[in-house]
Amino acid sequence: MAMLSSPMRQCIFTQQYLPTDFMIRMSVLKIPSDKAPSNENLYLLPDGVLHPRFKSLSSRVGRYLVCKKSVVPHLEPRKSVYRARPGAGEIRLHAMFEEQVGSMLRERVIQELELLADRVRCVPKKFKTKHLAQDMPVVRRLHRDEFADMRSSSKMMRSSLERVALVMVLPPIREASVSVAVEEIRTSSVKAEAARETDTPILEMINVQAGDAIEESTEAQERIPWYNCVPMFPERTQRERLHTAMLNLLGSERKRLWRIPSTEKREGKPKAVKHSHAIVLSSWSTVNPLPDVTPLSIALWRVAMWEGCTPEGTDWYTN
Repeated sequence: MAMLSSPMRQCIFTQQYLPTDFMIRMSVLKIPSDKAPSNENLYLLPDGVLHPRFKSLSSRVGRYLVCKKSVVPHLEPRKSVYRARPGAGEIRLHAMFEEQVGSMLRERVIQELELLADRVRCVPKKFKTKHLAQDMPVVRRLHRDEFADMRSSSKMMRSSLERVALVMVLPPIREASVSVAVEEIRTSSVKAEAARETDTPILEMINVQAGDAIEESTEAQERIPWYNCVPMFPERTQRERLHTAMLNLLGSERKRLWRIPSTEKREGKPKAVKHSHAIVLSSWSTVNPLPDVTPLSIALWRVAMWEGCTPEGTDWYTN
């Protein structure tokens, strides 16, 4: 619903008016070059994809394209669409436009994780109580038993209080030598294409069932996105930064819930079970002091939209 409430703009490809969260903002910018005249260096570049805290707009005049990579080869930039001045050169798309947009969308996910960690650290002290610490986690790791049950049944059991927004599966990054890292950077595009062809999808949808439910409900079940970050972030450098940002977020959450470890130690409770690589993020819209994970959810969903991995029936915006 948050994506549908974004401002409406017209797509230059479909000519439909859509919410801006379903589109990519672009601007016509002049790229300086010594080999070509200044009036021939007009390029259509993504603008406004990154968070404004990290990168401001390059141009106040923007046009929008539906967030789907498959439409880029059919896009024909026209000067009349962008109101280019008389005598201006041809507006062109550079050869790495698709890769640039995909990289910026993934960078936006990392930025949202960093901002979420900052918001978790800034929760007022008066709300760092034992009750909130136990019942309202913003982010937590799934236990290995929970992870195995979810993979086998495609269902997630939750308490009646928890409001799960999304699940991210992010394995740790193995250390590599300098030569291996340089070689991966050189062949990043090839590896990215190979990663997309693997059997592991970028996005899966799993059903959520309340843990205190007595019987199966006949109503439509709640579904949440399950993001596999290895195929979603095929480039090693970006996945390393994503893993670092997630560890930073988990560390901020542990500091916010600092009362739980000390209580368990004093009461002599058994050690917690081993955790998996799956991370659950919850949204507590009714508790204002707790940070909202909606911006992160939108950023992840936009990556899946761009790669064409959204579930069937959710691509109505391209019809």
